[in-house]
Amino acid sequence: MYSNLPKACRQAGSTLALIGTVIFSAPAFAEDSNFTPAEKMEINQMIRQYLLDNPDIIPEVIGILQQRHTAEVLKQLHVPLYEDNVSYVDGNPDGDVTVVEFLDYNCGVCKASLSTVEALKKQDPNIRIIYKEYPILKESSITAAKAVLAAKKQGKYLELHTALLQNTKTLTEKLIFKIAKEVGIDEQKLAIDMLDPIIDRTLRENSSLGEQLNISGTPSFIIGDNILIGGYRLATLRQVVEETRSQKD
Repeated sequence: MYSNLPKACRQAGSTLALIGTVIFSAPAFAEDSNFTPAEKMEINQMIRQYLLDNPDIIPEVIGILQQRHTAEVLKQLHVPLYEDNVSYVDGNPDGDVTVVEFLDYNCGVCKASLSTVEALKKQDPNIRIIYKEYPILKESSITAAKAVLAAKKQGKYLELHTALLQNTKTLTEKLIFKIAKEVGIDEQKLAIDMLDPIIDRTLRENSSLGEQLNISGTPSFIIGDNILIGGYRLATLRQVVEETRSQKD
């Protein structure tokens, strides 16, 4: 029956239910036996009238709900996000704030954000950065992601990561190996290491993380309970980092 209601009515009903949840912290409210059915109906009518009288509050409440939902999802995904023991950790490994970056090596905005991330790392010695390869743009993005993860075995992750982001040409498998060689990587060993099942598993897990977090593009940054999709100025990232740090105190 609910699904047959007009879309606008369904959305309005959902919004009212969500706002009631925020106002009353509702699972406990809804199940409280101290309220009779008549009293609960009266309270619902009061909520409805309050919203009709104060419609400006609706976007604010929806924003609060979305923030709470995001925080809960991030909490559930803590281990694969921060402790997978595969993703490269840059900056201060013991930093008090962690920035997780999802990136694609064919992404122009990711390339432009390289200097921003480098500046953030340089200006804040107490920040930890975790890179999550998220190849969503082209087939060569997958090849590049595998190459960078495989380069860890030669101690050259950061060198290849940086060189690929600095590259301005369209990536191909041939170019990826050429760049790898230029930064001192053994190409034959790299090709073998790229076949490691752990690398395929890592990329699948990163893809799953992206889907669960609704990450639709790159770069995307996770800082505390914030998910920032797209390119951001250094000042904005620093502000979010400082806000996250202050919440820990």
